[in-house]
Amino acid sequence: MYEHPWEPLGHALLDYFNGDNDATMSVVSDFEIPVMMSAELFFRNPEWFPMLEQTALRQCSGRVLDIGAGAGSHALTLQELGAPVTAIDVSEKAVQVMEGRGIKDARCTDFFNFTIDEKRDDLKYDTLLMLMNGIGIVGNLSRLEKFFEHAKTLIKSDGARQIILDSFDLRESLSKTEFAARQQDKSQDYYGEVRYRLEYKGKLGPGYSWLYVDPDTLTEYANRSGWLSEGIWPEEDGRYLTKLVCEVE
Repeated sequence: MYEHPWEPLGHALLDYFNGDNDATMSVVSDFEIPVMMSAELFFRNPEWFPMLEQTALRQCSGRVLDIGAGAGSHALTLQELGAPVTAIDVSEKAVQVMEGRGIKDARCTDFFNFTIDEKRDDLKYDTLLMLMNGIGIVGNLSRLEKFFEHAKTLIKSDGARQIILDSFDLRESLSKTEFAARQQDKSQDYYGEVRYRLEYKGKLGPGYSWLYVDPDTLTEYANRSGWLSEGIWPEEDGRYLTKLVCEVE
């Protein structure tokens, strides 16, 4: 068994980077039957990004912090377009992959442990980017306000001052029966909180919590901390992209 929840992903990414085109994980959850996920998904070229992700990258400006960057495909695209990018991920092996792919500033750290001297505005960011349901790293709704407060410490005092992220509104993808069951589940406070485990080459990682948040709830929590929604791009399956702009110091 792996010691860290994201260790299976790191191993799969590194194996794929080193030539194992069949590197595939199993994603086990309390939400659906196990799903097989190829590491290839994390190595897509820009022409294979879905329209939602292409829209997100076009919204980026200034210095960008790519949070939960994985194999770094989004960070690499922005870097090649000339944007200064920092890519962070909790997996050491994912960071090795990013460095191997040529990302200039890749760091192994958790978002909540990533800090910048408050006096060094030049080291802060214009855009915080979180794709592939990047807001899921928050884990549960109770930590969402903490996320927005910490995000303010990483944003420049002027400039874009924005978060660009995507998520899923599970109400759009669950049947009425499934949705009712999740609402009645007393082990969770919010229907969008899902428990996952990753498996790679027969070894399971520890369980972790992942958050899917609907647009109205996300906006409500963002507003509490001075982040205002400047647009939501919905898709038919419940996935959506949003841009949040910080209005307070």
